[in-house]
Amino acid sequence: MLMTDEELSDLRNHISLARSKAVNFGLCLGRSSAKNLIMNVDRQKSPMLLERYAKLDGESPRSLRGTFRISGNRFVMDVQRKVPQGGAWQIHQFFRMLGYPYKVELIEPAAKGPKPKPEKEPRRPRPTDAAPMPAPPDKGIAPDDTPPAADDTPDPLQQRWAQLAPRMERALADFAASGAPKADAAKAAWQGTRDAAARGDIKSALRAAARIKAVIFEDPEADPAPDPGTDTWTKIAPSLGAQIDRHPRTSDKGARLHQAWDEAQARAAQGDVKTALMIAQKLVQALKRDPD
Repeated sequence: MLMTDEELSDLRNHISLARSKAVNFGLCLGRSSAKNLIMNVDRQKSPMLLERYAKLDGESPRSLRGTFRISGNRFVMDVQRKVPQGGAWQIHQFFRMLGYPYKVELIEPAAKGPKPKPEKEPRRPRPTDAAPMPAPPDKGIAPDDTPPAADDTPDPLQQRWAQLAPRMERALADFAASGAPKADAAKAAWQGTRDAAARGDIKSALRAAARIKAVIFEDPEADPAPDPGTDTWTKIAPSLGAQIDRHPRTSDKGARLHQAWDEAQARAAQGDVKTALMIAQKLVQALKRDPD
């Protein structure tokens, strides 16, 4: 998948909140597969901004924005424009890949408004009420039991970086042309981001790029430099995650550890590395007190 583990963890956290309150989203569809769908979610950022971010990271010009919520066993998405052809199927498959069995219901602008009065003859369902659509032959995502891809399959994160880098170059050029006071700092941070990618640390490069994007599109006065705790988080996260994975989520202790670890990862993905490190420190202490 093109989305990183941190982004997927953040998405899952927001999905759990969608039962009580609608959450904003912006997504970019893959060219032919839901594996390459990018979906950004947030409770405060506007759908337009989230869609812009998704289009920077995604591989196709087809995108959507709006709000989503969970109603019963349905994943209800209020979209702000007509759904591209095949979009409903990709979104349905995307959530199946994440392990969510919900039916996807896409509500387009034309479908909104007061419900029509009942008629004597039953009305045929509208296209927007018919998602998820039946799978087209030989398209979409392979079943879960598909054999692993060959070793020469391109790394999806490398693909995402290759798509993002030239778009970020153009965005930075426009940012500098606007006379923003932090343009030089953003350029310097971007050079460090490119250096990280050149070393093969694509995950760190994507995290740094997300911080620069926030400066360009949200707060031109913000600091584009990486959080000083980012390197520490990058070093401890893999080993700490491996220790927590040894405790099954089904046990009481495992459930508490995984819940705290999910929160730490979500905080780090949002740029709040300080809080993520505080949670990680508490987890380390808990594992030392009771290693089994």
